[in-house]
Amino acid sequence: MKNYISFFILFFFVVKSPLFAQVEDSSYRDILILSDSLQTEDGIELVYFGSWKYKPGDDSTWANPNFDDADWQSFSTPSAIPDSLFSGIGWLRYRFKVDSTLSQKSLYFNYRTFGASCLFLNGKKIAQFGNPSSNPNEEYIPGTNKLFERFSPINLNQNDEYVIAIRYSIQDIAFHKMIDPSFHPIQVSIAIYDYDSFGLIIQEINQFINGMLISVVFLFLVMLLHLSLHIRFKEEKGNFWVFLISFFLFLPPFYYLTNLWGFIPLKLGVILTFFDIALFMIPILITPLCISKLVDVHIHRIWSYIPVIITALVLFISYSGIMPESEITLMVPLALLITVVGIIQVIIKGKKRNQRYFWLIIVSMVSYPIIFTVGIFIFDILSLGTYVMEIVTLVLIFTALPSGFSVYQTLRFFDAHGNLENEVKDRTSELEHAYIRIESSLSNLKSTQTQLIQAEKMASLGELTAGIAHEIQNPLNFVNNFSELSTELIDELNEEVDKGDLEEVRFISSDIKKNLEKITHHGKRADSIVKGMLAHSRSGKGEKELTNINELADEYLKLSYHGMRAKNNTFNTEFKTDFDADLPKINVIPQDIGRVLLNLINNAFQASAGVVSPLVQVSTKRMESVIEISVSDNGPGIPDNIKDKIFQPFFTTKPTGQGTGLGLSLSYDIVKAHGGSLEAKSMPGETVFTISLS
Repeated sequence: MKNYISFFILFFFVVKSPLFAQVEDSSYRDILILSDSLQTEDGIELVYFGSWKYKPGDDSTWANPNFDDADWQSFSTPSAIPDSLFSGIGWLRYRFKVDSTLSQKSLYFNYRTFGASCLFLNGKKIAQFGNPSSNPNEEYIPGTNKLFERFSPINLNQNDEYVIAIRYSIQDIAFHKMIDPSFHPIQVSIAIYDYDSFGLIIQEINQFINGMLISVVFLFLVMLLHLSLHIRFKEEKGNFWVFLISFFLFLPPFYYLTNLWGFIPLKLGVILTFFDIALFMIPILITPLCISKLVDVHIHRIWSYIPVIITALVLFISYSGIMPESEITLMVPLALLITVVGIIQVIIKGKKRNQRYFWLIIVSMVSYPIIFTVGIFIFDILSLGTYVMEIVTLVLIFTALPSGFSVYQTLRFFDAHGNLENEVKDRTSELEHAYIRIESSLSNLKSTQTQLIQAEKMASLGELTAGIAHEIQNPLNFVNNFSELSTELIDELNEEVDKGDLEEVRFISSDIKKNLEKITHHGKRADSIVKGMLAHSRSGKGEKELTNINELADEYLKLSYHGMRAKNNTFNTEFKTDFDADLPKINVIPQDIGRVLLNLINNAFQASAGVVSPLVQVSTKRMESVIEISVSDNGPGIPDNIKDKIFQPFFTTKPTGQGTGLGLSLSYDIVKAHGGSLEAKSMPGETVFTISLS
């Protein structure tokens, strides 16, 4: 229990080393006789007994126990070696003997080092951490070492001389000095334990680890729960504050676990070690703020800044070296006092509001010091309690606050949504009635939409028919004229037959034949025009076929022009074509693309009608992978405020009754259905619609 109690004491800012307790330095001796009289409560800590010898450099023979190290410099502890003597790699040596109290006992070495190192006992390597090297590129330092490295037990003989040699390197000293100016490059801890004390320590460490692990898992689940609720129900702000306090309480045990297990990379571990005091302070400092937000009571704005100010101050003092690390923690009782004052303020204001379940907040806050005090008194002072009880106490210390907050927020959530079922039923009934009304409106809208689409089709068909009527008039006139002429020729033929003038008969019959050929030609032309009209009327149901776009565009340009002339005999607009002669045939539904062309060309003729020298141009162009069809006019252009609306269904600038607002929308949909695009660019004096088809 005492090892993790030491952690809690540090957490509440009472200084105690969790690893090694320093004893008084003995006088310098070349060889120490170790016995129980020199043993601390946690073992015999060799690091504090001189004389340690050190030499910078690297030589594998320095591990030999018989090597003469008389000219090496002696120091009381490795930490006494000056920084100026360390050049990145060096060796430490230590000589000792054991007396009868330790002879032939099962002894365990506990060895911790900050850098890369190899540990030798009488020339035999018994431990290695990373890869020590004089070459920075070859050096490897693993993550933060575990609390205890368990080596195989060693039996030492009475009065035999033993030599410990340590090959130690750390090349990137500049990084550590940047993080902590007081950083000492040589950090080595080595101690000897007997079987009983080592086993007890391992048990206590396991208790600590198990307690931390359970706390981490529990806090993670609480975090996950309330973060999910916050994302799902953003209006419930309390979930965020429960998540926040759980998150900051989660960090200390998570940091210690990963540190003990050696999962934190070295440089990250160095940075986090520098911030560890702040890591423990933040959960306490933000507690008043979190509670005030959770219970929805107002406290002074300064409580929002206190955590930042105190944490920044502690970090500054730590980095600047103004105070030793052991004295920095003297600031934390001040932070604790400020936190208690803030909590009392929140409790007073919360009680005045007579909030339901507020007692859970009070119980969770009061339980923390009670659980902590009971843990120290029962387990550490009275040495009572079981292994499980100690773990439970440890877990409660970390989970009491978030548990109370979580239960409080959960109960409030259920209260707020207690009548949810009835509200859902009422809302469902309202939605059912609304659905009936919407369904009726939708049915009417669909009917209206169908009528408008049909009207647009009929308008398009009317414009097409007007053009066809004008276009078909020419071949019909030819048919009528040649028919009448042929009738007259037949009468003349009969007269010449009666006269018996065969030469004249042959001449007249030749003329009749030519007339009949012309009648046939113009009749076929009229037939093709009629078939085109019928095909247009069946748009949307046609089959794709290879189509000459140039011919299609030319045909519908003429039909549009004649249609405009048929409706208004004063209509007179110049039109031009610029067709790419190398344009390949593409697979489209001709009547559908024809409808698009007819709509765009009609719009172009209408737009240019009011300007001087009106002009409509239709052009085709082959690009890399597409064919572009452009329809342009020199009209006034499309106003900027409606450019984004022209392809919307039912949007029209025409007077009421003269347009459905579906022409461009249907054209856009037809082109999209062909895998193409329809774009419009407009400025005063020029508007261009471009169809892109692949």
